[in-house]
Amino acid sequence: AAVIAFIYTYISLIVLAGSFKVITLIACLSGAVLLIAAGGKLKQRLSVPVAAMIAYMLIVAVSAIWASAGKFFIREYSKLLIAFLIYLYILLCIKKSEKAVRSVVSGLSVVSALYAILSVDMATIKISKFLLYLIPEYYLIDTSFETGTRLTGIFGNGNMLAGILAIGILLTIYLLETADTKPKKAFAAVCISLSAYTFLLAFSMGASGFFALSVVLYLIFAGSRRGSVLLHMLFAAVPTFIFVFIAFGYFEAEGSARIIPSVCMLLNALVCVGLELFEYPRASMLLERRKKIVWQLIIALVVLLVVYAVSALLVTGAYELPAGGSFNRAVYPKDGEYTLDVNYTGSLNIDVVSQNDYDVMKHTSSTLYSGPADSVSFTVPEDSRVVYIGFNSPEGAHIEQASLSDGTPVKLKYKLLPGFIANRMQGLFANENMIQRTVFFADGMKLFREKPMLGNGLGSFESLICGYQDFYYQTKYVHNHYIQVLLDNGILGFIAYAAVLLGSLFLLIRGKKKEGEFSLLWPSLLTCLVMIGFHSFMEVVMSTSVYLPFALGVFALIALCYGVEKQNKVKTVADQIGRWTSFAIMSVYAVLISLNMYANHIVKSNTNNLNNFYKALSTAISIDCFEYQDASLSAVINYPSYQSPLYKGMVNSCAEKLLNTPSNSIHLGLIEYYMEMGQYEKAIEAAEKGVSFNYSNPQLWNSYFHIFYNYTFTAENENPFLGEEGALLRNGVKGLYDLMLDYNTKLWEPIVPDENTQALISYINGL
Repeated sequence: AAVIAFIYTYISLIVLAGSFKVITLIACLSGAVLLIAAGGKLKQRLSVPVAAMIAYMLIVAVSAIWASAGKFFIREYSKLLIAFLIYLYILLCIKKSEKAVRSVVSGLSVVSALYAILSVDMATIKISKFLLYLIPEYYLIDTSFETGTRLTGIFGNGNMLAGILAIGILLTIYLLETADTKPKKAFAAVCISLSAYTFLLAFSMGASGFFALSVVLYLIFAGSRRGSVLLHMLFAAVPTFIFVFIAFGYFEAEGSARIIPSVCMLLNALVCVGLELFEYPRASMLLERRKKIVWQLIIALVVLLVVYAVSALLVTGAYELPAGGSFNRAVYPKDGEYTLDVNYTGSLNIDVVSQNDYDVMKHTSSTLYSGPADSVSFTVPEDSRVVYIGFNSPEGAHIEQASLSDGTPVKLKYKLLPGFIANRMQGLFANENMIQRTVFFADGMKLFREKPMLGNGLGSFESLICGYQDFYYQTKYVHNHYIQVLLDNGILGFIAYAAVLLGSLFLLIRGKKKEGEFSLLWPSLLTCLVMIGFHSFMEVVMSTSVYLPFALGVFALIALCYGVEKQNKVKTVADQIGRWTSFAIMSVYAVLISLNMYANHIVKSNTNNLNNFYKALSTAISIDCFEYQDASLSAVINYPSYQSPLYKGMVNSCAEKLLNTPSNSIHLGLIEYYMEMGQYEKAIEAAEKGVSFNYSNPQLWNSYFHIFYNYTFTAENENPFLGEEGALLRNGVKGLYDLMLDYNTKLWEPIVPDENTQALISYINGL
């Protein structure tokens, strides 16, 4: 399990870094072979969630026909195909036995632990960087530590990392519960300690909240093993919190001190192993003899946590700020004039910024004051939602206390909280990410309403969203997987996906009534399902290549362990449909991806000769159903320098099709092409089409105007704006500018024409 987990970890990072096509092709071929070799078992293990999963894969696969951007579609569907292979493998190849299932759980637990180790290492001493940098493009992923707040991890996203580690922890509790030898117990203790350590450092507030809910549910449904489960949780949580508290301050240390977080991680693992091997037997015997004490202990722990949480927010003190250091504190004053009284020694500067609702959504702010700490005064606007006070010192300072003129204290050092938790808690009641997500949700629903039944196809949010925004922002996903499924695959896709989740829950509820060999696994899988279901409400996790295999692995384990292996005529027919549908999906996509890879290869291999290049492009356009738009655009933008009559018809056809394609990039090339070819009316049409799909993007507007500007002031050819023949182009550009002004009345943040755009419009008006 450990060896397979290590290989999988490396492959998952290759996919994450963008080199996914070869892996997807291998996954499709492997899945097709698997369905032929072991597909007969599907009849025994078919259940509602399994049928729903196959239906969902089919609905998504078919949506490639109407997906707005094929290259986005294949990127997203490849993640699903790879995860689906893991789903099929668990469902068809794993025996329905405690030993076999335990090996699968062990594999997932090891992967989680490996992600944890690599994340801490890449943020500190980087021993593993030589291994990771062998992966193409991996060096582009930010694996650093967010200053003063949290660990981003090897995925460059702390929320994604925390979601995976949470599942790893919940599964590892089962391994601890079923460990019948000391080596097995030590193995599980190491895994849970590593995942817990990095989970706390990642400190995703959403993941932490849903994980806390999962832990509570685990204890509720653990039954007679409640005391044992509680001990495992405590033996992992207590030392982890202590070592994280120690390690946090050294992630940004210099020199040899940077090794301390890794040393703390190792020591935490050793302590957890020691507690499990030597303290757990005695403690569990005590709880076994006095079962009533378990609930008393849980209640006491809850009370203790509440008291600690309240105390941690109230017990504050002076802050020792090192040279070059800085930190922010949030306050929520009413509008009006304020001064800030700071009692300090050393050198200290203060920055005061305010955010209203719009700023919070845009991640922007207004500066109210910036200067020395001796005379801080500022005016809080009427629409202010939160005020951040930034303390920074070039030479170091001791800050004893700070308060506003209305008596509001500014809390400095939270004595009972690790620094990164205290920093992440600032602005909790005006959380930028949370509020911005509500905008994503609303815009996602706008897209869903465009095609409610079948959806817009995978990747549509990324390609279409700029035509639905009230202000410009960039994101690939809605950050709510349920809305993501609705806008991508419509009501049909949503029904299938919901059936996977609800069907899995039904199997678990039914399985709970039967005390079988998987009774200890039951609360683990239930809480994993809860974690996946709730975390998907607020995050992009179910759209990521590293999280999907964990989620589908959990779904497969539920179907394997709690599905009823009874055969009847209906199940036999459904089995054949499901088996050959899955085979068709894997086989067809193996062919389509092969064609896509071949098309890319022949185009890249013939760039030195225009005749061969256009021949390759013609072939690519005809055989590639995913990236044919890129090949078409290449044919169009290169044609002015080629102009072979042999391909004129093909190029005109490509340009006409691209003209009506919703895209955030295509029309820029079309405008260039039509201007070069002297088709000015078409150039204006391309610009108008382009902005209709991307009206909120200020960069795009100015880029379009820059093309016309270049032909006016810098082109070597005759100025196309002059004379009677230039009237059409002049009026077209002026009309485009009027269109921008019209869109500005609808946008929360108006498009601001840059210097070149203004010069172009002034020049045309002068004519």
